[in-house]
Amino acid sequence: MDHDLDLAEIHRFAAQLSIEAGSYLRDQALARASRTHAYDLELVIKENAADLVTKADMHAEAMISDAIRARFPPHK
Repeated sequence: MDHDLDLAEIHRFAAQLSIEAGSYLRDQALARASRTHAYDLELVIKENAADLVTKADMHAEAMISDAIRARFPPHK
């Protein structure tokens, strides 16, 4: 890992990513709430019935991971 990383810049980057992903998830939740049919919500069950992940969750995770890889390519 590069020891010359600017921690303040990394913090700003992470904060902005969290705002963008949170906004996306909020918008998706509002859209789901306005739907009248239960089949509109697509879920993946990870380990048990209480561990649900929506397509929006997976998309938000991909948004964050892609942004990190683009900004910090050597980051693992």
